[in-house]
Amino acid sequence: MINILLATYNGAAFLKEQLASLFAQTIQDFTVFVADDGSSDDTLSIISHFETSYPGRLQLLPRRLGGHKGAMGNFAYLLANVPPADYIFFCDQDDVWLPNKIELTLQKFNQYEKNGYFGPLLVHTAYFLSDERLKPYKPSLSSLTDSEKARGSRSLGSLLQQNVVTGCTMAINKALFSLLRPLPKEALMHDYWLAILAAACGKVAFIDTKTMYYRQHGHNSLGGAYHLNPAKILKLPEKCNHDLTRRARQAAAFLEQYKDVLPSIAQEKIMAFSKLPGCSYQEKLRILNKYHLWGSKFLTNVELLILLRGR
Repeated sequence: MINILLATYNGAAFLKEQLASLFAQTIQDFTVFVADDGSSDDTLSIISHFETSYPGRLQLLPRRLGGHKGAMGNFAYLLANVPPADYIFFCDQDDVWLPNKIELTLQKFNQYEKNGYFGPLLVHTAYFLSDERLKPYKPSLSSLTDSEKARGSRSLGSLLQQNVVTGCTMAINKALFSLLRPLPKEALMHDYWLAILAAACGKVAFIDTKTMYYRQHGHNSLGGAYHLNPAKILKLPEKCNHDLTRRARQAAAFLEQYKDVLPSIAQEKIMAFSKLPGCSYQEKLRILNKYHLWGSKFLTNVELLILLRGR
């Protein structure tokens, strides 16, 4: 059994195309669970249309109280309120899945299972980073390209420093889902939190095949394209310090929440990372090298070195 978790908010412009791509998958043994964050456009009417067209295949969860929660809050609500399934996929409202996305992802899960591994597992894939019309962008030096994702480490140490798991490409198995606890306010994003959980307690696997179009437009909650310009370069030390502090707080919250199930080596690594912002330059270098806490992307490590030199 497969659950697809779809978070929506004023997504009428692209939602119909995304839902159509789900119901065009080569594997159809799934249920789509939708959580809407208070849309004021035609999002709910589009959802209602697909509910009618695919009876029992799409379910809109009851609206939460308390106002707009944002993308992470919406996915956190879904994770807390959907029934368990063998596999859980995550879906954004504005992308388009290629017809074999589910099939290829299940093949990766099955590969691990055939080799005797049934523990916590997260699988993510490559994607086409595209514009509003789904025209793929050309990779640039400063964008996180699929080749970097394929080469990049998905070890716990690397993921603490830099998330390489794009939420709309990922799926998790029941073993990882069973470990989930409420996301704290320190969590930077649901995909980042799940990636750390998988790396700490199980495995993270990557499929180096593009399975979807990751659409970039003016209303994305978090876009996939990041480009440096002179203004950003001038602000790099400030940005790096701010980002490292937030990642360290996330690590501390993660350790507090999962210390009862984490292996001792993972606990030690996460604790060391959480203390980085308060350390001296020499101590930071020692910790980064001892626990292999460097990121998997070249520019991430350049930014980190700028930060270390500036402290």
